[in-house]
Amino acid sequence: MAVHQVTKDAAVRLALPEDIAVVAPRIREADRQEIWASHHFTPAEALDFSFRRPGMRFTILYKNEPVAMFGASRLSLAGGGAPWLLGTDQIVKVTIPFLRHSREYVQLMLQEYRFLQNHVDVRNDLSIKWLKFCGFTFHAAVRYGAEQLPFYRFTMGG
Repeated sequence: MAVHQVTKDAAVRLALPEDIAVVAPRIREADRQEIWASHHFTPAEALDFSFRRPGMRFTILYKNEPVAMFGASRLSLAGGGAPWLLGTDQIVKVTIPFLRHSREYVQLMLQEYRFLQNHVDVRNDLSIKWLKFCGFTFHAAVRYGAEQLPFYRFTMGG
């Protein structure tokens, strides 16, 4: 996949390792809190972890500058993938165009994986809205991760 130009200023392309250094220092506060609560990772550690795992990795660009990274990492469970997205505050500049194409990327993930599942911090409103828009099913909040805070498990397929 080359660059998928979604508007004049917004695009999605395959992620590059150097995108981590651009996105990590500017990560949204809600994403920062979530990755600390789940894994005790810094933003750079979380992006590096997701980038190095087998799976699909994309970068969202605004005016050719990375504003978010997303994808799905292969789960050890039979045929599953774990969708993820970490963004900067600048992601709001591409929200509408990205939303228009989000379901296409989720379908691409479902072509690769039999099912998708992961957890999202109950405090991460923007991520929850995006996941619901994409059609994920939400399950009751459970204590999860390094901090054992409430997280929703979300699933699709399988």
